[in-house]
Amino acid sequence: MEEEKSSTTTPAQNESKPQASVSKPQAKSSNSKVIIIIVVVLVVLGGVGYAVSRYLAKKAGEVTAEKILESSLGGNVDISDDGASYSDESGSVSTGSNAKWPTDMPSGVPEFKYGTVIYAASSNTDYKSWSVSCDKVTDNAFTLYKKELTDKGWAESSTSTYGTVSTSGMSKDNLAINFSVDTSQKNATIIVNYNE
Repeated sequence: MEEEKSSTTTPAQNESKPQASVSKPQAKSSNSKVIIIIVVVLVVLGGVGYAVSRYLAKKAGEVTAEKILESSLGGNVDISDDGASYSDESGSVSTGSNAKWPTDMPSGVPEFKYGTVIYAASSNTDYKSWSVSCDKVTDNAFTLYKKELTDKGWAESSTSTYGTVSTSGMSKDNLAINFSVDTSQKNATIIVNYNE
């Protein structure tokens, strides 16, 4: 009789067997995956929406600033992430990535190609002048640019060096140029004046 008692199981004992609980975790696992996917999609959409709204707000700010400056200054204004430019009938100014060697620079002035232009200005009033600043200038820029000028017929009127800064003044026809290069700061400035 003892053998019959040990082989007999009650309904309560059958419920505690692992087979009865196998299907319930699979349903929870499927629901968890769906919830995780929904959360990931919402986070991605939220991030994209945030980035788009920031970009649009920034562009709207740039356009608003440009319009305000144009209406108060009476010229053309362009503002970007890394530069700005302004121009009207009396001249132009540009900075950062907008800065380029002035297109209206007299043809007798060779373009300074020994660094990156970070500032350019021109004045088209009674007194015409151009100004350019560069950074990332090569160490031998002063010597090379001075040779370019003398090869094109520019006459030297002055040259000086103080520490790491070298300057030179030169003239040709109705033009005068003063340029300086600082080898420690890796920058250069070129100023051209037209004298009638």
